[in-house]
Order: sequence, then C-alpha cells, then structure tokens
Amino acid sequence: MVDNMSNTMTGTYRGSGWYSGWVLDCDGTAIKQDTWGWATPTTQWCGLPLSSAADLDSFLDRYLQSPPECYVPPFLPEETTVLPSISKVSGLAGTDWRSELALVNTSDERRIVDLQLRTRNLLSKVVAITLDPGESRIFPDAMNELFQKTGSASLWITSLPGILAGARVYNQTDSGQFGQYIRAIPLNYAIAYPMTGHLYPLEENSSFRTNLGLVNATEDTGRFTLRVYTPEGDILHSETIELQPRQYLLKSRFLLPIAGEGVEGLRAEIEPIDEGSSAFVFASIVDNVSGDPIYFEALPHLYSFDVEVAGVAHTEGSNGTHWRSRIALTNTNRRPVQIEAHFRPNNGALLGPISINLEPHALELIEDPLGSLFDAEGAGTLIFSADHGFAAAGRTFNDSGERGSYGQRSPGIDPSGERTLYPGLLGHLIQLDENSSRRTNLGLMNFGSEVVDIEAVFFGSSGSEIGRQSYHLGAGRSRQINRVFRKVTDESISGGRIELRVLNAGGRATAWASTVDARTGDPVFQTLRVQDRR
Repeated sequence: MVDNMSNTMTGTYRGSGWYSGWVLDCDGTAIKQDTWGWATPTTQWCGLPLSSAADLDSFLDRYLQSPPECYVPPFLPEETTVLPSISKVSGLAGTDWRSELALVNTSDERRIVDLQLRTRNLLSKVVAITLDPGESRIFPDAMNELFQKTGSASLWITSLPGILAGARVYNQTDSGQFGQYIRAIPLNYAIAYPMTGHLYPLEENSSFRTNLGLVNATEDTGRFTLRVYTPEGDILHSETIELQPRQYLLKSRFLLPIAGEGVEGLRAEIEPIDEGSSAFVFASIVDNVSGDPIYFEALPHLYSFDVEVAGVAHTEGSNGTHWRSRIALTNTNRRPVQIEAHFRPNNGALLGPISINLEPHALELIEDPLGSLFDAEGAGTLIFSADHGFAAAGRTFNDSGERGSYGQRSPGIDPSGERTLYPGLLGHLIQLDENSSRRTNLGLMNFGSEVVDIEAVFFGSSGSEIGRQSYHLGAGRSRQINRVFRKVTDESISGGRIELRVLNAGGRATAWASTVDARTGDPVFQTLRVQDRR
C-alpha cells in the first residue's frame, strides 16, 4: 500500500504502528512534513521519520555525501501512557486544585509527545510537545497552560519510546503543600479482566476523607463491580459501575453514603465484569485540616508472597520532624493467611520474626510497628512473607502536632516485580526538587543475598548531567540519603531527575524518592520506574 505521506514504494518497513514527523523520499527530492501515517507489517516504503528541521538538515548533509539506494528506518512503535487524574478545579473545604505536569525524554533522540485530555464528555485538542534528548519540561498549571480548560480529566500521552510523565496535584492555597504524586501508567498496567484491583486502607472520618477514581482504558463501554469490605472481611457494599469509552469518573467521599463517618481500615475491590474490559483505578485520601491529598493506585496483588515496605520509621528528623509509621496488612484471599514479619533497620541486623494471622478478606492496621512489634527505633524496611497471596502498604508521617499530616504512603514492593532493578536495566525517579520549598531524599534497597553496587546519575531540568554518586549496599540492606542533590550541587533544583543502574552481575535492588515540604515537613513517596535499555 502507499502511505499518506510518501509515494515511494521501495524498501521494507517492518512492524506496525504510528509514525510522525518529516519524511524524505529516496530520490532526495520529495520532502513533506505531516502529522500521522499508518504503516502495517506489509507496507513497503522508503522514508525517514525525523523530529525537527535540524534533524532533517543533518540527514541531508550525510545523504548527499553518500546517498543510499534506500534507507529503511528501524521500527519504533508508539507508546501510550495515562495520567489517571489531572485537575484545575475548586474542591471541598476551600481547596483549589492544580496539576504540575512533568515530561521527561529519557531517550537519545528528540521526541514529539502528543497530549490529550479525556472525560466522558470531553475530548480535547491534541497538544504536541517537543523534547530534546534528556530534557525535562515542567508545566506548573498544565490544564490551563496547555489546554485552557478547568475541571478534572485523565491525560493520555502518546510518543515514541523513552518518554516518562508524572503529575503533582496540589492545593493552591496558603495551607497547600506538595500535594500528591501521580505517575503515568502504561495501558497494559490497567486492571483488566479477569484481574481484581485492591485499594487499602481507606477511611472517612474527622481527619481524612477518601475519593475514588476510575478511567476506562478501552474504546468500549465497560462494567465493573465495586465491593467495599469491613476490616473484619465482611462485604459492606457492592455495586456495578458502567464506564463509557475512555471515561474519567471521580466519586468524591464515596465511602460516606456506604459507611458513614468515623470509619477506617476499609478495603475496596474493583473487578471488571466483561472480557476485554480494563480500567485504571485509584484512591485519593485528603487531609481534612490541610487539604493535602495522597494518591495510590489499585494493584492486582495476584501472586504476592514476599512484600517489602520501605521507609518505615520511629525517629526524629530534620527541622523538628517526628516520624512514625502505620502498616496495613490485608488478606485478599478466601482462606486465612499467616504472615511472618521481620524488620531490617538501615544498616542493622534483621529483627523478628513476628507472626500475624489474618482471616479471609480481613485488614489489620498496625500503629507504630517498629515500637509495638519490635521494640525498636530508627528507620528501615519491614519484610513480610506468607505461603499465599496477601498485600501490604505503609504510611509514614510527621507526628509533630499541627505540622503533621497524612504523610507518605509506601506501597509494598514485590522483590520480583516491576520496580526491581537488574543489570542492564535503567531506573528513573523524576520531578524532584531541592530548593527553598522542598527537599528530596533518596532511598535504596538491596533485594539480593550478595552486595550490590548502584550508580546514580543526577540531572537538572534541562537534561544536563550535574553529578554522579556510587552506593554500596550489603545483602538485604537499605539506605536513605537525605537531601541527595546536595551531594552533587549547591544549585537550586526544580524538576530534576535521577537515573540508577545496578553495576554488579546478579544484583537486584530498588529505589524510591521522598520529597519533603520544607514548610510543613510533609513527605511524598515516589517509586522507581524501570526501563529495559539493554
């Protein structure tokens, strides 16, 4: 077939997918700039997609010196990721929500990124952003800056490989803090039939309220069952939710008509009903005093037998902060589960085990687990294991009177899961700050039974490297490096990022960032994103 940007029929284009940009025919004469064309595995064509006029000039110089018979570009399928929620809207209790969008090009080539808002009734224009290799772009009020829209929606992000995106959704008032961090999720990470997604722990009381969000990940209407469980494992509520194609739905304070006020330790399940249905599902717990939100995704938890929760603390911190943790353990199965818990302090000996029994579908909240279970102080990692699937998550917060807030939610990490870094893989932490408003701490964890060496490369928002650090962790050890950007620069950093690599063969590790609000001491947790760069 002939594509819609070039009449050339020689050469083979392997693969299928969308491409965009400049196209140069093999005779060097027919040059066109267009937006999109479709190529199938059998398409015969001879063209080179380029992302800018500068790239085109560079190619022409090489082409005219030694013109090839026909250039066949490597196939790169475009990727779509979804930010489940982005906002510019007034909320409850005088809150005023904004979203700071970060886009990062981790590839070695220029990329064009297409952005589009989607709700049930809104399909916005497509906004194209060009990013140089390594460049980060920050849009402090993305809904207004890019789309001139108000309200809430999901943001769909399409580009060639190598683009990472995240958003900081925050309350833009005098009491506002860093807000909640939301990562852009690949389409294949949605909760898809026959999976079940779990959200826990949820609460609705004088201190906190919970919002539920869903985004249909398909172009078809989808039906989903929502079930809410009591801490004891009894079904409190069940309903069917229907989502139109790509629909964004936010249910504010969804627990209030179900359970009333004064509840905590609840768990929700979302289960697609129809084959082919899938959705992104999330909860946002909002502090009723400060208006500060905490976001977390629904995860399937189908095969979790070993889970580690990082950043657990019972310790004093910088600027008068006073850190405590709470752990939520939940049994997502129809039979009882016995869980063994260990605590490994940062650079300390393993403590435990402590045995914890959970009935089917039950959830247990453990306040100050370091003190109540292990009679320990400090900070480190809680390690949980069982003979069949369960789930765990932590909450670490500044318990210092009026300055304290909900804190950061630390998801349980499966050592064999998608956040684990091996040799040949590249890990990313993005949208990081070190300035008068916020500071960033870096956490590292060695999952293996041997020592691991990790290299961290630090970048400013322009994409320029500003320094490197190497870290050596013993078997099973974890470590937190406070104000980590200060180890490589004295400059103010906004929208920086860190790339991480495991250097030794057989090493397994993960990393996280904790960005702390300098005024309130409130932290926000970000887990590692891993790419295969072998």
